[in-house]
Amino acid sequence: MQQWGGFREDLDAPLPSPAPPTDWFSVADLFARPEHKLHDHLAHVPKSEQIDFLIATFYTALIDQVIYAHFQHVYPAFRRLTLYPKMDRSIGHSRTMILMANPYEVFSHEVLDPRSVPVRDVKTRFEHWVKFIIADLKQIFDAEEVGIGWPSVCRALLQDGDCIFGPPFGPLFEEALAEECRRLEQTSTRDML
Repeated sequence: MQQWGGFREDLDAPLPSPAPPTDWFSVADLFARPEHKLHDHLAHVPKSEQIDFLIATFYTALIDQVIYAHFQHVYPAFRRLTLYPKMDRSIGHSRTMILMANPYEVFSHEVLDPRSVPVRDVKTRFEHWVKFIIADLKQIFDAEEVGIGWPSVCRALLQDGDCIFGPPFGPLFEEALAEECRRLEQTSTRDML
């Protein structure tokens, strides 16, 4: 399996001590508008890796929200395993986390335009990442460390309208999820015979 931009290695690396992981961030933290005193928080990410960084951010926010929304009974185990941060829509120090950001917001014009990242380039890269995301999630949930299996998570992702939200990215993810759910159903049917 291809490891996009070292994504899996970065997540598996030990956290530096004593700094704990950040529990949340705002999608507005990804905006880069110095004229409005919005610092570029991705300045340290090499330009060649910014698309991968944004897609990885989408991925971690998406699966965290899906497990929280659909499988609250296993969310504490998932949270301990992943430590993925929450992505909200707050500004400044308010951080009330009342309104979670849709993970697709990392691909908004407010995030991409200041960095001169064309949507078509993100879409091209996203097409490859979708395969990785599905394979990675399958590996996590097949390991049964969380208490929920991959078939249930795959169906929840496919049935949640926010997961397959709008063009151009949602339909790519929806198509890949539908194909994976069909494969899982065929495998399940064969196993029952």
